[in-house]
Amino acid sequence: MTHKNTHRLKRIAGGVLAVLLMIGLVACDGATNSAEYEPPSAAVAASVAWLQTQVNEDGGYGIDFETGDAASSVSTTLDALLALAAGDADVVAQRDYLQAHSAELNEYAALSGGAAGKIILALEAVTADPTNFAGADWIALTNSHEADGVYAPDAFNQALAVLGLATAGEAVLERAVQELRDLQADDGSWDDGFGTLQNPDATAMAIQALLAAGASPDDADIAAALAFLENAQLPTAGWEYGVGFGESANTTAVTIQALLALGEDFYSSESHWAVNGITPLDALLSYQSESGAFQFFDADDLFATLQSLPALAGTTYADMSSGDSR
Repeated sequence: MTHKNTHRLKRIAGGVLAVLLMIGLVACDGATNSAEYEPPSAAVAASVAWLQTQVNEDGGYGIDFETGDAASSVSTTLDALLALAAGDADVVAQRDYLQAHSAELNEYAALSGGAAGKIILALEAVTADPTNFAGADWIALTNSHEADGVYAPDAFNQALAVLGLATAGEAVLERAVQELRDLQADDGSWDDGFGTLQNPDATAMAIQALLAAGASPDDADIAAALAFLENAQLPTAGWEYGVGFGESANTTAVTIQALLALGEDFYSSESHWAVNGITPLDALLSYQSESGAFQFFDADDLFATLQSLPALAGTTYADMSSGDSR
């Protein structure tokens, strides 16, 4: 597959899932639900209730991947704050955790414009001022990454930067939007920046970023991306991270957010997106266990739940509006 910008080198593939989970995909309670989609309230409440059992003593979220022990991080706490906000849950403890870990927030924001943009999204979710939180101006820090329209070297994080700024009501540079468009492949997809081509996660993020930056749903690049997602849909009605990875709740949820942002019907058996009567919503719900958590490799999983709840609750990035913090 040939990219529009053929000079861009592929990144090292190792650690793809860990990196994208670190950056995450989240939504906020300021998002607008699709006009016809009615989130399944019991499933949303069960997911929120399970997440509330996973909070660490310091109010943060996170685990040590090697030991499985509690180990809060600002990245995972941002994801948790936004997922809980999407489910209308109390996020005071998570906001306090972030306030108390300003140094770690600064280290995280230094990773890329995408990481900094994600902080803006989280602050907007709780109507905190992104220009003055924990002693920093996160909008300025996001913009400090920009060079000739590039906020990050991959589409996923470029989209996060664009979305964060748009959410805060900031004007998005045309060259930044064009940079995102230039990363699109000929088949309408975006890759993950780490060697996984035809990646629905990055594609769904790019769709939402273009919409948030002012593109119309019938924009040619968005139409091409939607066609890619249709071709990439599995017989089980969900999506996989890349060809051969197998369907997951994470990727299915991110893709649903793009469909939500476009006003697509992903929830009725008569819809264009239903496969033999099975909808993308059915596919997502099939990963929710009796505990309320969403599963990854048949086990209740924190990150799968964090990424699934916003879509289940009907929230998207593209529909966010600036909070009442300023």
